[in-house]
Amino acid sequence: MPRVVVDRWSEEEDWTCSHCRQEVPGRHQTCAMCGARRGQEAFHARPDAPRIGADSPPELQHLATLGADRTCPYCHKAIRADRDECDPCGAQRDEEADAAPEAPVAASPPAPPARPAIRPPPPDGDDEAPLPMSRPAWLLPGVFALGIVLVIVPLWTLFRAHEEQGTVREVSWQYGLVVSHREPRATGGFRHEAPSGAFGFTGCAAREHDGHQCGRHECGTEEYECGRDPCGTETYACGTETWNCSNDCTSNGNGTRSCTRSCDTRDRICTREKTCPRLCQRPRYCPTWCDCEHCSYNVWDWRSDDERVAVGRSLAPSWPVAPGVRAAVPPALPRPTDPSWTRVQATASHRVVFTTGTRRDYATGSLDEFRRYAIGSRWTLQVNLFGITGTPRAR
Repeated sequence: MPRVVVDRWSEEEDWTCSHCRQEVPGRHQTCAMCGARRGQEAFHARPDAPRIGADSPPELQHLATLGADRTCPYCHKAIRADRDECDPCGAQRDEEADAAPEAPVAASPPAPPARPAIRPPPPDGDDEAPLPMSRPAWLLPGVFALGIVLVIVPLWTLFRAHEEQGTVREVSWQYGLVVSHREPRATGGFRHEAPSGAFGFTGCAAREHDGHQCGRHECGTEEYECGRDPCGTETYACGTETWNCSNDCTSNGNGTRSCTRSCDTRDRICTREKTCPRLCQRPRYCPTWCDCEHCSYNVWDWRSDDERVAVGRSLAPSWPVAPGVRAAVPPALPRPTDPSWTRVQATASHRVVFTTGTRRDYATGSLDEFRRYAIGSRWTLQVNLFGITGTPRAR
């Protein structure tokens, strides 16, 4: 796990007077033993130095927030970072900048000649290795837009309708009648699953049916969890802890130093009692399927007796004559004599062919609409790639 900083603090340093060798606290600029002013004496750590906190002297708390001391270029004494005037000689900060000797600037050596770029040798079999190519930012949006255009334009072309002027060239119709009657068909199955109207049940016998459960019966034993018992101990992560800690201090150059305490972190491992499931046994029950009646029986099916079809190319269609049905039966078919045993199924279709330079077929929706399209009449059509759309309009 990562190393983290767990604490930060500041503490006071000492400096050794160069005149009397007395240890002087870093907050003082003058030796209390001989009165000598601190010059360029270096600070050093004090053993067991207390931390600078809220109960420390205000002077020391303020000192911990300042930068490093500077040296007066006239008297070579130390000056606090927040002071503009040197106490021993009275020199101002601006005067220090003027008095500071300018360091000679060494002439920079001439730059070495640029070396020509060396390209890697091409792979075997190639005259020249290909250069890497950057992909333009517009490439993906452009491909996406092109794909949309390639999809939308063909669809728009397929479904776009336009007007054409057409003339009725021919009309046709086809009417059909199918007469059927019911007859029995032998089959079999469970009585309770037989369709409505089944009759003639014979040969019934009891047979086990998977879909009907009458109850349950005992068919052995099974294990189940009926509690938990202690079974030793187990370890688990219960948080984090620090270890392998170390302190790192850096002098601020003003009689104080800043310190940090860094530690490695790891999971704290705790131990707890482990429990295991207690397994008990109980009877196991299986479904008992019912015995249902399985029989042979008959059902009614429709059988076609006769089919008649009439076709024509006029605007006066007529129904074909079917056995048992009156001639000229109106379109509201079927209307058989006995609906329970016979039925008549009627089908009708009407088609109109327009000429617009090409052949256009149109299926009408009703007989009344069909009778409107006289041969030679002219109509306005809505046409797309699949044919006529909508209802034609008379011109």
